Amino acid sequence: DEESAPDPKFVGSKIGGVFFYANRFGIFSGESIDMSVSGDLFSMYPTSLATSLSTDPVNVTISSPRVSILKYVVPFNESCILFSDTHQYIMQSQGGLSNATISIDPATDFVINSKVEPIATGVNIYFANRHGDYAEVREYYLNNITASKEASNITLHTPTYIPSSINWITSNGSGTVLSFGASSTLDTVYIYQSQWSGNTKVQSSWHKFKFLGDEVIQSFFQNDTLYTLIRAIGSSEVRIVSMNLVNDYVEGLAPFIIHLDNRVHSGDLPAPTYDAFNNETTFVLPYPIRNTLLAVDAREAERFYGESYQYTIGAFNNHVVLKGDKRAVSLYFGDSYEMLYNLGRIYIKDSNDQGSIARTVGRTTVLKMLATYGETCTFKVSVEIEGRQPQVSEFYGRVKGNTNNVFGRITPVSGVFKVAVGAENSRVVFKIINDSHLPSTIHFLDFSLRYFNNSVGRVG
Repeated sequence: DEESAPDPKFVGSKIGGVFFYANRFGIFSGESIDMSVSGDLFSMYPTSLATSLSTDPVNVTISSPRVSILKYVVPFNESCILFSDTHQYIMQSQGGLSNATISIDPATDFVINSKVEPIATGVNIYFANRHGDYAEVREYYLNNITASKEASNITLHTPTYIPSSINWITSNGSGTVLSFGASSTLDTVYIYQSQWSGNTKVQSSWHKFKFLGDEVIQSFFQNDTLYTLIRAIGSSEVRIVSMNLVNDYVEGLAPFIIHLDNRVHSGDLPAPTYDAFNNETTFVLPYPIRNTLLAVDAREAERFYGESYQYTIGAFNNHVVLKGDKRAVSLYFGDSYEMLYNLGRIYIKDSNDQGSIARTVGRTTVLKMLATYGETCTFKVSVEIEGRQPQVSEFYGRVKGNTNNVFGRITPVSGVFKVAVGAENSRVVFKIINDSHLPSTIHFLDFSLRYFNNSVGRVG
């Protein structure tokens, strides 16, 4: 009856969500959580009234003077983190999970964006909140030294990069790569990548992919490959594109990767047709042709590898017509895109016990920039000084004295590219651009600066 075996709290209430934890199916509503019989995911009532069993359903409610309507329950590190709009709680048990051993304790008080589901990856949970027109993303973790829960702001150094309309987060599982989508920038997927040494994060970065002319519906990971559902603006046809965000290189004879969006190999297309009268070969692509399309030689062991071909559009807007008999030629088709590093202003920083602080007193002049590159064919450096036209310097992949510098062959090289600047640091910004299908890898940048302190008349 209702007294000896009352209904779970969610009966007659609005269900906030579901989760799976400790071999139990959980449902939360309001401030209450109900979990099924252990091992029987759809049984929410005790199997016996004569005795209390450790496998009985679990019913627990947050005990707090603050109203905490639950938005998400995230299993994490042998416990569960409970999220309301403004507070977090930890639900755990001492020993086997039962009504006698379960407890809910306050943990932290961070505001969250309740439209974005937090995601657990390895030893961290990531969640978002709004900060004006932009989003903050926090990395929730257990501090092993203080045994307390903390949430560092991983967007602290890029406070205006992610819009506040963020609506989903996905992860590659290990937490080294995260992807984000936002309703105000439907053509963009934001990426956060980090490198770890044990439990120490040694490096992290933000970047983004823009799918020009397309809308991003959702992304998801399979290992380190990001699969993205996209739809051309104004179209109902949905496509899946994939990107390996850790290592895109495939072992073989290819000297480098051909960088194209929507890249397809001719061997994966329907058999091409050859018109002997006009000496033309027609390939049928799985998507409409855009003005950014390239046809690139993919014959790995030949000197033509990486060379692009002129083409025309055939009878339909997905038919590519190449001159000559190309039926036996290995080709890549895809859209060229722009890789852009947009650097912030360059400052001299002084270190102290609290970290580092930029020198804003005095005059700092940027004399030159040195870009150390590896396995690179081409890139451009744009130096943009206030009041002047951008100064663009281009590296073409040809290094004097390099034995691999063979006429007619595209070969990646490594070295240092120098760019003269001669401008005050507060009036100049730098951009590194590669809008070709050829590779470029910038390892690090060095800047030569001259500093003059007006107050003491010192040059350093």
